[in-house]
Amino acid sequence: MRKNFRNKSINDTFIKEGNCSAVVVGASLSGLMTGIALSTAGLKVTILERAGAKPRSGAVLQVESGEIDRTKTAKFLRELASGGIRSAEAWSSIQFRLRKEVEADSRIDLRYDARVQTVNQDDNSAWVVSDKGETFHGDILIGADGHRSIMRRYVSPHKPNATFAGYLIWVAIVDEKDIPEKHRPSLNAPKFTMLDGIGDFLLGSIIAGADGSTALGDRRLGWAWYDNTQNDLLRRLGCVEGDVVQHSLYAPDIPEQTLIELAEKASDRWAQPWFLKI
Repeated sequence: MRKNFRNKSINDTFIKEGNCSAVVVGASLSGLMTGIALSTAGLKVTILERAGAKPRSGAVLQVESGEIDRTKTAKFLRELASGGIRSAEAWSSIQFRLRKEVEADSRIDLRYDARVQTVNQDDNSAWVVSDKGETFHGDILIGADGHRSIMRRYVSPHKPNATFAGYLIWVAIVDEKDIPEKHRPSLNAPKFTMLDGIGDFLLGSIIAGADGSTALGDRRLGWAWYDNTQNDLLRRLGCVEGDVVQHSLYAPDIPEQTLIELAEKASDRWAQPWFLKI
C-alpha cells in the first residue's frame, strides 16, 4: 500500500527532502532488513512488532557475505547479516546484528508489543491502528508479519493465508561443551553437512558460540531436519487444515511415541553427533 506519486522525479525529490515515511509491520529478519534498506534510501521508518523485545531463538541459516550483490544497499545488508563471512549463522545472531543496526539508526523507530488491528489508506497516506489505539501513518506500508499476516488480509484479500509447504522442520541448537568430546567435530570439519533421509533430510551446521567464538568446545551445533513424513500429525493436531497453516507445532503437543520414533530414525540414518541424544 502506498501513496500515489505523479512521477519518478517527484518521488526522488520527496525522498531527498526527507518527507517520505514508511511503516513496516513485523520485526523479524525481513522486517528489520526492509527497515534498514528504506532508511538507507532516506525514508523515515517505523517498525511495529507484536511480540516483546526479548530476543527469540530460531533456525540456522546460510548467509553469504555480499560479494556477489550489485547494489550498495544489498551488499551492506548481506555483510551485516553474515558478519562479513560466508558461514552458517544462528537466526538469533543475525537478528541481533540487524536489531543493533536498527536501534542505532535515528531514522528508524522500532516498537515492540505493537499488535496491528486494522489497516487502511486514502489518497494521502496508508496507516495501521494498533490494539492500543495508536495510529501509524506512512507513505508506504509494508507487511513483513509472518504467515498469519494482518497486512495480507488487506493487501491480498483473495489469498489471505499461508499455504502449507508440505513439511515441517525440527530445529535445535546445542552448545558444543554439552556434547561429549569424542563426538565433537574437529576444527577442520565441514561447516555444513547435508544428510539425506527417506522423504526428508538433515542440515547440520557448526556455528560460532553465543559470544562469537569459533574455538573447539566454544562453538555450537545446529540441526534443521526437514521432515515431510509428519503431515498427518500436523493435521491431527490442528496445525494444518486443508492446505492452510493454522499455527506452529507446540512442543507439549508432540506425542512421546513420535519423539521415540524420531530418535530411532536419526540413530539409524546419521552418524554422531547429528543423532546425539542430549
